[in-house]
Formats: sequence, structure tokens, C-alpha cells
Amino acid sequence: MKAKILLSLVVALPLVLAGCKQSGDQYVGTWTKVSGNGPDLSILKHDNVFVIKESVQALTGEYPTYAGEMDGDVLVANRGYSTERFIIDKTNGHLIRPGEELEHMSK
Repeated sequence: MKAKILLSLVVALPLVLAGCKQSGDQYVGTWTKVSGNGPDLSILKHDNVFVIKESVQALTGEYPTYAGEMDGDVLVANRGYSTERFIIDKTNGHLIRPGEELEHMSK
């Protein structure tokens, strides 16, 4: 009887802990372009706000940086002049944004 209870706890604990992962953590890290025309990205998270930084300098000499928030499983970024949606392809773990696919390089 004790063995069954212990076995149940051992099996259930990883499932419970997996559910504790914070929303959007899978977006955090450095992303490198696999296909498309856009730049590589770096995504950081501060509380529930994401900071997305592009790797290509703008004409101003600065690297474009903008904020994003989770909307369900989608990271929605406000670029000031437009809204951009980022999703993670569950089949390969790649980050998909309009016209571009990126691979997760590091956290």
C-alpha cells in the first residue's frame, strides 16, 4: 500500500511542477533567424512584461526595442506603429513572426 502511494507521488510530482512554469517563459532568450528577412532577436522578461530587442541597428543608430505581453499562448508586441504577434511552433520549438522563423539559441 505504501509503495503504491509513494509511486503515485513520484509520478504526480513532475506533472505538478511542470504546471508551475510561468506563462511565456518559453519566449525568453536569444533567437536566430532560420528563414525570412527579419533580424535576430533577444527577448527578456520582467514580471509580466517582455522586452524584445532586435539585432540590427535602425537608421537612428539604436537597436529597436519594444515591449510585449502574453495573450494566451501568443506574445503580442507593441512596436509603436503596429502590433506584432509571436508564436512558438510546437512541432519544432521555433519562434514564428510575420515573414520570419527563428530558432532558440540560449536562455
